[in-house]
Amino acid sequence: MQIYKTFFKIVKKNLFQILMYVTIVLGVTIAMIAATSSKEQDKIKQEKYNIVVVNHDDSEISRELCGYLEKIHNVKKENYTKEQIVDRIFYEKILTYIEIPRGFGEAYKKNGENRIESTYDDNMPIGMFINMQIENYLNSVRQFRELGYSFEEAVEKSNKSLDVEKYVEMQSQESGDVNTTKMIFNFLPYGILNVIFLGILPVFGTFNEEEKRNKMQVSGLSVVKKNIALLLGAATLALLMLVVFDTSVSIPEAGKYLFSKTWFLAIGNTVIYTISISMLGFFVSCFMGVNTATASVAANVIGLGFSFIGGTFVPLEILGDKVKTIGKLIPNYWYSTANESIFNAGSTSQIMTCFGMQLVFGVMILCVGLVVSKIVKSR
Repeated sequence: MQIYKTFFKIVKKNLFQILMYVTIVLGVTIAMIAATSSKEQDKIKQEKYNIVVVNHDDSEISRELCGYLEKIHNVKKENYTKEQIVDRIFYEKILTYIEIPRGFGEAYKKNGENRIESTYDDNMPIGMFINMQIENYLNSVRQFRELGYSFEEAVEKSNKSLDVEKYVEMQSQESGDVNTTKMIFNFLPYGILNVIFLGILPVFGTFNEEEKRNKMQVSGLSVVKKNIALLLGAATLALLMLVVFDTSVSIPEAGKYLFSKTWFLAIGNTVIYTISISMLGFFVSCFMGVNTATASVAANVIGLGFSFIGGTFVPLEILGDKVKTIGKLIPNYWYSTANESIFNAGSTSQIMTCFGMQLVFGVMILCVGLVVSKIVKSR
């Protein structure tokens, strides 16, 4: 019990740094939630321009055209002289001046001519763009009429087909929403590794010091009891960390994932990774004298390195083949692969393989650590 209490007294000295990384993870979680939790589908907003439309014809099609332009632009209905038109376009008070001449409706009905006069600055493509919008609208109405629709039906279908905002919203929905929970779970290894290293490395380093080790041997405390107490302390720290991290990650889409098979597998993935990283921490403490400063350096170097080549910071599909080959040697790669399979309905065998690879890494590195520790003690 005394060793167990001492474990947390040493951890308390590094509490500020541990809380810093916990805050980083929680901050990233909040940022991701804020960026992706909007319930309303974002829409593309079509830019509206100031234009003038003068309708001299007052036919059915010209009125509908004016109505369409009023929906997508800021339309003014004023008559100007040629000098006034040039002056307003030059100072960009208006971007184009459109006149629908008399007889336009009749010509459009008979032979489909789009005889519309438009004045704009040739050096600015906006005028041409608005002309294209007019052409598209008139051509759309004509095509629906040729298919046998009435004029009113053709106008209605043209308005719907040319609604860019509605079209882009539909495409966004088809592409699928961003999975916030998956993104945050994928980021967790960075926080887990840093908290574990800053928590256990100084403790292991302290108990591995020759003077303290000799004192414990003289006191009659068995090595087994000491190791059990240290393992209980490390397990308690890891459990507290996982409760905080996994709870914060589960909140964004609790109704969708909480207590589901996906959620349990994702939580299991964090547990397996934590066990593997704890074994790595023991390995690091075996061959280097670890204090608060060296623990911080080890956490930063190993944490950032593992995160960049293991798919924590950069999606696995973006990494090159050579980087992936190296990444397969570390647990972050298999954690990220498992996370991808869990949230994309991958096979259970594939997920379990990733779990197994993380544990294999941990066991192998632990065995090496034990050998190194034995050699160091014998010397």
